Amino acid sequence: MHSQSLIIRWAISALFYITIAFPTSVWGQEDRTTAVLNSETDAFINEILSSWGSPGGVGVAVVRKNQQGNWAVETKGYGLATANGSRVTENTLFAIGSNSKLFTALATGLLINNKTLSPRLDWTSKMASVIPGWGLKDPFATKQASIIDLMSHRTGLPRHEFSYKWSDDIKRANFLRPSAEFRDTYQYSNIMYMILSHLPTSLLPSKIPFTRYVKEHIFEPLGLTSTTYSYDVAKQRHLAEGMARQGNDPLKDPFGGTPRAATWLQMLLLNGAKPGSGTQVISPDIIQKVSAGVNVVARQAVVSRLPFDGLGVAVLTNDQDYGNYMHNIIKFRLIDEALGLEKIDWNARIKALVQYNIPDLATPRPAKATLPSVGFTSLAGTYSNPGYGEFELCYVSEKYPAQTPSCQSLASNVSTILPGAVSPGIPTFIAHWDAPWTGYIRLQHFNGNLFNISSLRSYPTNNASEPFWASGIQNTFDTDSLAEAVASDGGVSFALSGIWGADYNLGRESRDDAEVWFDKR
Repeated sequence: MHSQSLIIRWAISALFYITIAFPTSVWGQEDRTTAVLNSETDAFINEILSSWGSPGGVGVAVVRKNQQGNWAVETKGYGLATANGSRVTENTLFAIGSNSKLFTALATGLLINNKTLSPRLDWTSKMASVIPGWGLKDPFATKQASIIDLMSHRTGLPRHEFSYKWSDDIKRANFLRPSAEFRDTYQYSNIMYMILSHLPTSLLPSKIPFTRYVKEHIFEPLGLTSTTYSYDVAKQRHLAEGMARQGNDPLKDPFGGTPRAATWLQMLLLNGAKPGSGTQVISPDIIQKVSAGVNVVARQAVVSRLPFDGLGVAVLTNDQDYGNYMHNIIKFRLIDEALGLEKIDWNARIKALVQYNIPDLATPRPAKATLPSVGFTSLAGTYSNPGYGEFELCYVSEKYPAQTPSCQSLASNVSTILPGAVSPGIPTFIAHWDAPWTGYIRLQHFNGNLFNISSLRSYPTNNASEPFWASGIQNTFDTDSLAEAVASDGGVSFALSGIWGADYNLGRESRDDAEVWFDKR
């Protein structure tokens, strides 16, 4: 137990498997009295872990370049790396989410600078000319979208996170509904970077996989031997386990990251040169093109560079619930320390922001909820959508036993693998969903034809009395993410809203109105 919370170990299997290890600390004699990671900041970081009730820890790297051109490199670990009590050290590997998008952008830049390609690639190259099978539902976007459009998140496609699968990402994109006009607005979308990762395989005669291309052209030239896209490789080393608190509804994070923090930060500040040797690994024009902003942020890690100050800071955490807040508090405090700025109470500021953003209480389910127009047993079955794939929706009910072997297995084990997922008296459907962000989806009856949608994941606890813990369990109700049962002469369908990741939700009146429409087979 930690801070009255059960520590849960987790490892999200997601799109990117890259880890980070901190190199050995290096200091010039003249810099020892000006360390950023000093006793005061050590105490501050430990206090942040304590005050946020963190079951995990953080790894920190700070690099600074002085007026003589020498580098000061500091790395430290704080808190717990694993549930069995292993401490975070400077050699701990962390998984750090969407920072891996920078690898995709840099790898694309290397392909653009590859003079052997014919025809040559450019930032403005049309996707239709470089990725076989490329297409979006909007024919104009299909024809006009360029590499820079995908990298800038301006294709018109929202997140559509439930559509992520382990394959067919290019094909699926053809069927996903856009939420904006092409180039009309910024909409963050992992899907576009997934598609961009196909470029090395599509363009190079060797058909090299993206992960190997990054390893051979970025990791190995920079000497980043501890960095890997493979979870299996990483877990053989000192990999930090993601940890969460029982009772919280943790935020979802992809597994991914960036290389050894200090070396990576120095490379960015050196405009693509390898620290120490000065060998140009990545062209300066690529660095300027893809990382003009200061931060490359993921929910549980932040890698920040201040190029005009010769300063870089990386903060990585394995706290699934509040890591995205803690790493920003620590980052800003370390920047203040490094630049000699007035100390701001970042902890109080961000805690106030978190409290301000607490969502309103959920809408309770009506005490006398009406039945749907289609019987509950008739709603069970296999549903499909060309962009999202298939799922088998199982009616979990003691009164009405499941009809298929897979649903019978799920129903018999649901109280163990998804404790708390089924509430007595509330008709509930659960489907296995083999995707990076979720393991299961749950539809709980709200009223009439409306069902609330939840994304669930099941995690082993190594606790015999409670062998599994489920994230995403909320037995209150809201009206943001909904599925509406629709019956017609053509059969039964579900219209989904509040799941595509846009700033607004669509209606569910018809196939043309819904964000996503699933037909029962």
